Amino acid sequence: MKPFITSIKLALFVLIIFRCTNQTCAEDSNTIPPMKVLWQKEITADANMDCSLGPVVFDKTNKKLLIAGTSFRPRVYSEGKLWLLEVDTNNSNINRTIHISDINESRAAAPITLAVSLISGLMVSENNDVTLVGKFDNTTSPISIVKVTRSINASKLIKLASKNNSINDFPHINGGISLPGDNLLLMGGGKDGGSVTMVGSKGDRLWNKRYKIGQGRIEFFNNGLAVGDKNEIAIVGCSANVKGKFPDVAGEDFILLCSVQGDVIAKDIFSGSPDPGELPEVCQLSSGNFVVVFCKSKSTAMPKSDVNIRTYSPDLKLLWEKSVVKSAENKPSSFKIAAVPKNGFVVAADVDFGNLRVYEYDEKGNMVATFSRDKEVWSVNIGLVCMDKKAFVVFQTRPDMGQSNKISKIKIVALELK
Repeated sequence: MKPFITSIKLALFVLIIFRCTNQTCAEDSNTIPPMKVLWQKEITADANMDCSLGPVVFDKTNKKLLIAGTSFRPRVYSEGKLWLLEVDTNNSNINRTIHISDINESRAAAPITLAVSLISGLMVSENNDVTLVGKFDNTTSPISIVKVTRSINASKLIKLASKNNSINDFPHINGGISLPGDNLLLMGGGKDGGSVTMVGSKGDRLWNKRYKIGQGRIEFFNNGLAVGDKNEIAIVGCSANVKGKFPDVAGEDFILLCSVQGDVIAKDIFSGSPDPGELPEVCQLSSGNFVVVFCKSKSTAMPKSDVNIRTYSPDLKLLWEKSVVKSAENKPSSFKIAAVPKNGFVVAADVDFGNLRVYEYDEKGNMVATFSRDKEVWSVNIGLVCMDKKAFVVFQTRPDMGQSNKISKIKIVALELK
């Protein structure tokens, strides 16, 4: 009998070790204290109109949340508006709603109802103006810029042009960085590889560089950040192989450290998701370390993928990697990362069609607080901004399909950080 009990204990021990090894031992968030909700509020730019969430940034000068998006009458997609909200981070009040433009009825329904397909980037310049990059022009130009001068509530559409002002051939743009001199660094890509473009204040292309980092047929740079005062930038992106509508092999994600002229200083390539829609995000801690959040697919034949984080030293030496969210049934729709004071960071993810998960970590990757909401998030985009000891999570609410007058709004949840 004794050998039998011993063999059972040994089998259980082996099973536990096996499961931890194959699951990368993601932390059990049930044992981590919850984040305190400071306030939460649903807002809208237009009464009786559905809202669709675009990019969200923090205006450090005025300490305001800036939220870009679109609104439209339900099932009447030709009647749309593009707007920018200024929200007070202390009391959730909307300080200003800036109506940027009406959306032409010639647009297809999808760009109106899905702000992320219309707005690629939202940036605050050194002179406190706001720049939006996206598909705002209905002519042959695929990408354009809207400059918003908040002091006079004026906006101006600028068509991007090449250096000699010929018809522009900009690739798909995913995001941008605001640089000194009112310049922009736009990031994107496509079949010809990843792309970085320096754009002047008048929309003139100062230079453009194409990169081939991975082995995929298509390559995208997603987002990046200016690195301290070193005149450098960090960029993340992905390289994927797609035949028809579906990926056929595992994808590659990467992080680049470049000079402000676009020259690659260092890089790292790692296994990610085969889906080019699951693009990595990056932040930099006050220690100088970089943290990248990305999807790691279990297999090209299954839709499930986990959300992982990788931390790098300032010269891009990998320090560690761990799992953040393990998908129960479906891949995450959206995820974001933001640095907080004292070298911590926050990851927010929308998983399994509408379940919000927020995790706060210290610099060493130890989870210190969590927040979750089930079946609240609608659409494919969430926003995340951190300041002082607060994290602001922004998402589009789910309309009640059983109520004809229920509209989708923008919800902000302010969380207290440890």
